[in-house]
Amino acid sequence: MKRFVLMITALIMLFSLAGCTGSREVEDGVVIENNGTGGIYVENAENLQTLKIGFTEAGLGRNWLIRISKNFVKKYPQYKVVLDGDPQLADSLQTKLETGKNLSDIMMPLNSAWETYASRGWLEPLDDVYAMKPDGDDGKTNAEKIDESYRAYANFKSAEGQHYYIMPWNDTVTGIVYNVKMFRENGWSIPETTDELETLCQKILAEGNGIKPFAYPGKLGGYFDYIGSAWWLQSSGVDGVKEFFNFESPEVYNLTKHPAKGKYEALNEFSRFFAIDKGYGIAGSMSKDHITAQMDFMNGKAAMIVNANWMECEMAASAPEGFEMGMMRVPYLATAKKDENGNYIKVNYSTAPDYIIIPKSTSNKEGAKLFLNFMNSDEMLMLYTAETGSPRPFDYEPLKIEGLSTFVKDVLTLREESERLFDYSRSPLWVKAHAQKYIGSQPYSSLVRKETDARKFCNTEYVEADENWASWVADSM
Repeated sequence: MKRFVLMITALIMLFSLAGCTGSREVEDGVVIENNGTGGIYVENAENLQTLKIGFTEAGLGRNWLIRISKNFVKKYPQYKVVLDGDPQLADSLQTKLETGKNLSDIMMPLNSAWETYASRGWLEPLDDVYAMKPDGDDGKTNAEKIDESYRAYANFKSAEGQHYYIMPWNDTVTGIVYNVKMFRENGWSIPETTDELETLCQKILAEGNGIKPFAYPGKLGGYFDYIGSAWWLQSSGVDGVKEFFNFESPEVYNLTKHPAKGKYEALNEFSRFFAIDKGYGIAGSMSKDHITAQMDFMNGKAAMIVNANWMECEMAASAPEGFEMGMMRVPYLATAKKDENGNYIKVNYSTAPDYIIIPKSTSNKEGAKLFLNFMNSDEMLMLYTAETGSPRPFDYEPLKIEGLSTFVKDVLTLREESERLFDYSRSPLWVKAHAQKYIGSQPYSSLVRKETDARKFCNTEYVEADENWASWVADSM
């Protein structure tokens, strides 16, 4: 989910909050008041400890959290879970942590600079949670269950020492979402390469029925990065992009060699499909947000949209009857790396993880840690995916869930088959916000409008980095 805050439209808000006022349900002996905002607890239980969970209520809604909380209180009936959904939690998180006011025992924001919070002593270390075994004494620890890259990301050295400070929440899988029925009825094949993708785009335009190849939310450049970074990973390889994020010298921005060469090739490929004069996108898309663009796609105005694993869940209330979406792998550009057998190396770009924290000054750390451990059990991981259609970055088998949609099966298959990478660095230059993935700002809007080109943008980055590197290093020591 990502990575910048996903704003919920009034329609989704109404859908998710419908029936909240004054509601009280009892399910299997568990009371659910006001859709969880009034509490989730075992009926007739006494002397309850309140465990408050603040979470970003966006594309995945809250039903998954209600169900996990219901199972939690059945196992630990001494607790009452209270849910505090906030679509803009990431915006207020720093103020809450800094002042210690309006804190929840567990907080689940979208991606933001948690390392800053840890370095200021605002976060509870989670080493003891990582040592717990969510599936019982014979099972793996949380540290053993978490995907290696996420485990490394969660570990940070602060003034307190080296600790785990976050628990990964949602995993992200990106690709090109497509209209299954439209592809089937027109006999269109899923493109493997960008040459095949361009042939498909031209074929769609040639049909003359007003359908465009792509819908896209131009107001939110982060969605463009899902495809741009996928092409970069294909061209430079995962190890190459990791080298970039080490920021060892300004040469990582030199487009004459990898990894910057791969970034240049990716941005050049992006212009091939999304430059405005190509005509592959719906007119006016640069002024649209993600919900509007997704509605364009689902209403049949475009055959494809660059998106991520949460889209089907996010748009469930708005999908036309019988609408079916799938997710294809981002087609391979000409410079994509191949293995020793001549097969394309499968990669997938993931965004920096959404995460879960326990504020250091909160009142119920023990209950919060129990809950984090509980939600990492195989049973709750499977429940999460069944409810949301999204994976979590743990060792479990979500493809065994029955009744998965075409879209969710595609998402989980892409995740299982691919080597994945998201943006992060422990370099002081990154932490100080000097060396960045894109110096200045993302180039995508300017590339669409043809205000720059890939070579000019990358050369400008290199000059900026080369001229300022020594001062950046000095400021970061």
